[in-house]
Amino acid sequence: MPSELTDWQVGIGQKHNDLKTSANGLAAQINIGEGNLDAAAERLKTQPDNNNFIRTVTANLLAAQSERALAGKNFDPARAKIAEAISLQPGNLNLALIPARIAALENDNQQALDTLDEVESTFGEQSAIVRARAQLLARDKRPEEAFATLETYYEKTGDLAVLPDLIGFTRITGSGKADEYTEEWVMKAPNNPPAHLMRADYLMQQGKEIEAVAHYESVLEQQPGNAAVMNNLAWTLRESDRNRALKLAEQAAKLAPENAPVLDTYGWILHLDGQHRAAAEQIEKALTLDPEQEEIARHLEQVQQAL
Repeated sequence: MPSELTDWQVGIGQKHNDLKTSANGLAAQINIGEGNLDAAAERLKTQPDNNNFIRTVTANLLAAQSERALAGKNFDPARAKIAEAISLQPGNLNLALIPARIAALENDNQQALDTLDEVESTFGEQSAIVRARAQLLARDKRPEEAFATLETYYEKTGDLAVLPDLIGFTRITGSGKADEYTEEWVMKAPNNPPAHLMRADYLMQQGKEIEAVAHYESVLEQQPGNAAVMNNLAWTLRESDRNRALKLAEQAAKLAPENAPVLDTYGWILHLDGQHRAAAEQIEKALTLDPEQEEIARHLEQVQQAL
């Protein structure tokens, strides 16, 4: 339990004076992770402010306090807290990006973009900055510019970190490059589940279910409990390997019993296997969970006709 862990850390500090500062800092960090910011602030209040670890934890606390203020749309306190955090950790890019997000949440996209320019002048061109800029351009209804920003950076650096966003914008802009970039991502990162998943989903959208199978298999090998992947793989195998499709769909339904598409897939494969009554039961559950889904309703109608 986190509370027991903080007590243990404090106990170490009490027994070993040379570890007291580090122990209290770790305890405060645990408090921050728990969302108990007041307790963290109380612990840090008595710690030396010239200790690098304490400065890091204090910056984390200030960032968390900023996020809490943002959640309540209290922008001025949020801005003040993050400014203080940045002063403690001026080399932390994640902290430096937060003022741009604050400006965006205030619907001042231009200020947010200007802030990113300032961050880039300090840290240089990095994927996190480029991705943030692309999202701001998209918010400003400039998706083509967002796509161009990402593509230019990717072609210059080959940084795979921007590929998920780049692929997303290929679809938004209709650039026709989703095939190229999803395939390239898999080739350059053959052991990356998100790469295979994005490639598989693209192939499915193109009606290339057989080609998608190998990519779903690759993801499932590394993420054996991924219900969404089980569901999609079951669907692709519904005709070619009915037995495996049924097993996968049943597993997915057990893992995600409140997921309407998963239950619909399981029900439909049961129907294809001739188990119409069991199929109707699953699809009825799916329709209850998502009564506006027309495809599920059509599936239920077809299954009921087969009873």
